[in-house]
Amino acid sequence: MKNKKRLQAKVHHVALATVVIAGLIAPAVQLAPVFPGMSLQDVKAATTGVLDTVTPTGVTNPTVSGVAARMSADPIAVVVDGKTNWSAGGGGNTTNQQLSGDPENYSVEKGSPLTRMTYAENTSKTNFWNTYQPKDPYDDTVGGPIVPNLHVNTTAGQTAFYQSYGTPVIGANGSLIWLKVTLPEGMTFKGPQQFAYYTGSASDPTNRYRNYVADSNKSKLNSLTVNLTMKDGSQKVVRIGNYSGHIVDNTNTGGETATNYSNDVSDAVWANVKSIEILGTTNLKAGDQPVLMGNVTMPNNGLMTTPGTYTITGESGVSAKLSVSDAKNNGVTTKSAFNIMQPVDNGAITNSTTYTDATGNAVTSGAYTGNVAVVNDKLSDSRSLNSTGTYTISTGSNTVHFAKAPEYVNNAGADVSGTFKTLPTITYYTDLAKTTTTTDPTKAVVAVLSNFTNTAGTSINVKSTLVGSVSEKVTTKRSFNIDADTSQWLSASVLNFDDFVWNAIPATVSGNITYVDSAGKTVSTGKYTDKQPGSSTSDITAPTTTDGYRYKVVSVDKSTYDGSDIKVTVAKIATGNINYVYNGKTVSSTPFTDQDAGKTVANVAAPAGTVDGLRYKLADATKSYAYPDKDGDVNVDLAAIVSGTIEFVDADNNNALVQQQAFTDQTPGAQISPLMLPDGYVLAVDANGDVQSTYNYPTTDAQVVTVKVQKLTSGNRNDGMELTEVPSFSSDKNTIGASDTTTLTATKGGVLSYLNLKGQKADIYMSATDLKSNGSALPIKTLKANLSAGLADVYAANQTDGYGHMIVNDTTSKKGSLTIPDLQMTLSNNNFAAGTYSGTINYTMVSDDLN
Repeated sequence: MKNKKRLQAKVHHVALATVVIAGLIAPAVQLAPVFPGMSLQDVKAATTGVLDTVTPTGVTNPTVSGVAARMSADPIAVVVDGKTNWSAGGGGNTTNQQLSGDPENYSVEKGSPLTRMTYAENTSKTNFWNTYQPKDPYDDTVGGPIVPNLHVNTTAGQTAFYQSYGTPVIGANGSLIWLKVTLPEGMTFKGPQQFAYYTGSASDPTNRYRNYVADSNKSKLNSLTVNLTMKDGSQKVVRIGNYSGHIVDNTNTGGETATNYSNDVSDAVWANVKSIEILGTTNLKAGDQPVLMGNVTMPNNGLMTTPGTYTITGESGVSAKLSVSDAKNNGVTTKSAFNIMQPVDNGAITNSTTYTDATGNAVTSGAYTGNVAVVNDKLSDSRSLNSTGTYTISTGSNTVHFAKAPEYVNNAGADVSGTFKTLPTITYYTDLAKTTTTTDPTKAVVAVLSNFTNTAGTSINVKSTLVGSVSEKVTTKRSFNIDADTSQWLSASVLNFDDFVWNAIPATVSGNITYVDSAGKTVSTGKYTDKQPGSSTSDITAPTTTDGYRYKVVSVDKSTYDGSDIKVTVAKIATGNINYVYNGKTVSSTPFTDQDAGKTVANVAAPAGTVDGLRYKLADATKSYAYPDKDGDVNVDLAAIVSGTIEFVDADNNNALVQQQAFTDQTPGAQISPLMLPDGYVLAVDANGDVQSTYNYPTTDAQVVTVKVQKLTSGNRNDGMELTEVPSFSSDKNTIGASDTTTLTATKGGVLSYLNLKGQKADIYMSATDLKSNGSALPIKTLKANLSAGLADVYAANQTDGYGHMIVNDTTSKKGSLTIPDLQMTLSNNNFAAGTYSGTINYTMVSDDLN
């Protein structure tokens, strides 16, 4: 037999690899949060009921909305450019002034004083109103004046255009003119107010309006006095711009130019002006007619929500004597009027009522003698606009209370409380005189539901359940007070319901109790007897059964006794012990009392300390345990663990301590893997040339494991040979499976270095152990080293030679190296748990000394 000397190099462990197996880890479940102070039993399910519909009767004079669309340029704006002629134009709420401003079109003798207004309603210019011509402004066959009926417009900012034609000038050399326009309460002037004159003839339609600046004597405008009478009675004196003809502030002194005529009176001032008065001498020729025109804001800041008749008044006169008093004494008054019509909702809120007992049977007012009455008041609204009011119900006796809060239901009985944008506010009173309030409806005898919005075109039922005990007749009254609403032209009104009269009410009540589980299955039945009507059902206890199950009360469908059947929901409970068991023996036990059956046991934890020389952990930390549905125990499986120290001692130096390594929470008796040898040492060879390659953790806690080692260069094992550097391998791939090939990458570039100082023939072998986690090994199929000659399986289980796979053959080099960049691992199945797996790679250098 050949005598072989063997050098076993330093053993390195394969670096840790984390493997996560898809599907083996249960998904995390996050329970819905519960608001502080609220249990799940307090949560009310979302309502799904809808209101029943009622056909609205309709509205007379309905409101409109929207501002009229502007057309081309506003005539007022056109004149500002200083042109002598008016251009054809029009604007929002104005008409084509070239035509509609001509009195000849309105069956009025030319030159007659005239005050008129044009207004376009809504966003369509076909809805056009002219106080001297209805509807179509281009139809000059229709005479006037008229008083148009306008609708309430719910969009702010409505404006109209007015024109007030004064008395024509008399005398060849001009006259003193007087022209005044007064607005009704609620209307204001807006924007530039224009002074011009009317001339020309029907055969010259483009030369009818003229700005006064066309005349050579422009300074005549400065001689005109403009008085603004404010709403508080005070007056403000302003002027007419001698270039634009606009009414301007005094600071400009009428001295406008072609590029400076921007000193118009501001809208802030116009908002407080009630009338404009112009008087003074002019250079107009006989027959010329002064005109004052401009925009005005319609009533109520252009919102037009105040119905009524509004009149714009024009006053004018002339005096050849150049006398103001003469002009006023001989003056004439012209008016332009319009109506804003009040909308009238033709619908109404009506009411009806039904009465039943606790079980839903119809009962008759005046003949009922039960303890419980369900009063169902129905409100039907055929109006087109919502209304708000206050619903009040009085039980009629201080001993008749509400069994619960009033409910809002539709005709099918479905809850429609979710249809309220804001739920009515309920105030409960404990006495009929309404002197003392309470928040508990079961103690109340009067309920006032304020801010109750009745939706137009629908019906809703207010359902009140009343319970009591009284020896005389009781009259229950209800009413619905509808609030006034000026924005909808509603006046306050009251709806009274028929009284409900019940006779003497029994002093006590009795009924049946049905106990059901969470699925609605009947568990047991019972009765209650001689209970005070309206008293609390909180004294109901869980039933006693003969099938071994015990129960607790979860909920009661009625808060008070009223003589009707009661349904009680119950749940199973159990009492017993939680036993912590190892190898069939109970290590410790914790009692539990009246826990919900099926509920997960919280705070499951292995007992602390040492029992029978061992410490413990949960055998499966991911496993949950539930309380039983009957009295009994819950067994929790434990796994034993030990901690201690591994001591490496030098076998060639009287077992002197080389290094200590602590270990924690390991499986008793399991193989130590990986075994991390001290640097520069290998496992010791005994006198028979054998090596103990595996060591195990102790079977009791706090023990020492002794491992004998030798230095790499110790004794005749060296013989000039040494493995000076070897690689280890690792992978951090998170997920692997049987169909995958996993690469374990080498450290140190995969370099293996050696010495063979005698230059004798030597072989080097490589062998990989199992990769283990908590004692369980990966099901390795192959573990191949990526060598220069190709892939070679180095997995120990697949080797026939005791040293492993030969990676160097008969080398005589005194110094050498090779590279093993990675290992390729395949598995035979997916039957393994997530975890960190580790093992060792053994490198062995062997020389045959028989030459």
